[in-house]
Amino acid sequence: MPGLVIQAIGRVVLLRWKDIMSGDAPLPDDIVRYAKSCKARYLLLDTTDSPFADSDGLRWLIKMREQSLPIRIAARPGGKIWKALKIFGLDNEMYGTVKGAWRSPWGVYSLTPAPKTKTRATPRATAV
Repeated sequence: MPGLVIQAIGRVVLLRWKDIMSGDAPLPDDIVRYAKSCKARYLLLDTTDSPFADSDGLRWLIKMREQSLPIRIAARPGGKIWKALKIFGLDNEMYGTVKGAWRSPWGVYSLTPAPKTKTRATPRATAV
């Protein structure tokens, strides 16, 4: 697992990329299984030390976001990973620092935004 350090800290599993974010990491299902064995409820992905993500790394990240535990991402604002995540619409729950991601309240609710619902226009009263 070159470049990826996995560390359980209380109810959070910290995934810290130290090199190019690539697909060489453990499978997302294996990471979730490890997190659940540690009784962790959240994942925090730190990409602040990673210069960029290759296509396999972005596919890995998409799979990580599809698994069952809530995940937050720390990335350098304006960096290559930050820009790639914005382009692909994967930027919800993204923070500029690990400290910011960690300190933001961890809730029991899903960390993904609620789906947008269509709003109906209020009918106007008409003069008779």
